[in-house]
Amino acid sequence: MNPESLSALRALLHDEPSREVWNKVCQCIQGLEGDGGLLEVGLEYAQTHLERWPEELRFGRADQDREVPWWPLVRYAVMEKGTSLAAVLPWLSNVTKLNLGNHHIGPQGAAALADSPHLGNLRTLGLHDTRIGLDGLRALVESPLMTRLTELDLGFNGLGDEAVGVLAGSAHCANLTDLTLNNNGIGPKGLQALSDLEHLGNLAVLKLNTNPIGPDGARVIAQARHLGKLKELQLCFDELGDEGVAALAQSPHFGALTELYLIDNEIGDDGAMALAQSPHFPELLELFLTVNQIGDQGAQAIFDSSHYPNLRVLQLEYNPVDDDVFEGFERGSRRPQLFVAR
Repeated sequence: MNPESLSALRALLHDEPSREVWNKVCQCIQGLEGDGGLLEVGLEYAQTHLERWPEELRFGRADQDREVPWWPLVRYAVMEKGTSLAAVLPWLSNVTKLNLGNHHIGPQGAAALADSPHLGNLRTLGLHDTRIGLDGLRALVESPLMTRLTELDLGFNGLGDEAVGVLAGSAHCANLTDLTLNNNGIGPKGLQALSDLEHLGNLAVLKLNTNPIGPDGARVIAQARHLGKLKELQLCFDELGDEGVAALAQSPHFGALTELYLIDNEIGDDGAMALAQSPHFPELLELFLTVNQIGDQGAQAIFDSSHYPNLRVLQLEYNPVDDDVFEGFERGSRRPQLFVAR
């Protein structure tokens, strides 16, 4: 392979980052295989220029790609079902983001992650539907790995109420800024740990979709003073109802929120009015109320509210709001920056 490949690599690395450019970079590095000197130069040059790239674009499949010459450049790795986790772990020393979603590693796999000496750079861990169980969660939470993680997805693991206490009660979780607990059977009892324990106080993103939270759980969340740094809160499909939304609206702890997701929660005009009258979301930019029971009065109240000066997106699809009301929003000039989805 001649130095022309290096010239092509240099040109690619000055393009805008994209998955297409990444694939071409990998092909260039692959073409340098067989010439150790050029390969080393190419990898070093690429590494320097890829530092500015989003990590999710530096993608590789740990089950297929780990022995290719460009693997040292990968920062976001995924693993398909059926692949041995033990075989993959030694190849992950440069990876910062690992997605094992839908790969049923079980408690033993979680323990292997916790004990691995190869994950020193890992910051984001996706364990969606991995069947790790509470024993696996405890192994992770008690490990040094957890002290380095900033993003953790535990969705669809059926962990139950106890999971929140395990996380919120551990100082090892103090660096988490993004936590997903979707569809884990978490109710009011489990959520109490958010109020009682402080180790999740650095969270900026919390996703609790599809849990049996209900109005009582919403009241518990509303009292969670340790969640004052939240920027994004997702409570979709959680059966909150008007009472639950009113409790959230009255909470003084969510002044930093910029995104609030309340999709499919049986919210009617009373809940919408509670949101409209709340002074506690001054930074809110996006409000998602799709698939609820909000009518003309509730929709109009939110649109007219003086408490949302920065609101840019209001999602109201699949609510019984009259077309004339939406058309009035579109004709109005008072909030030209607000996009209302219907």
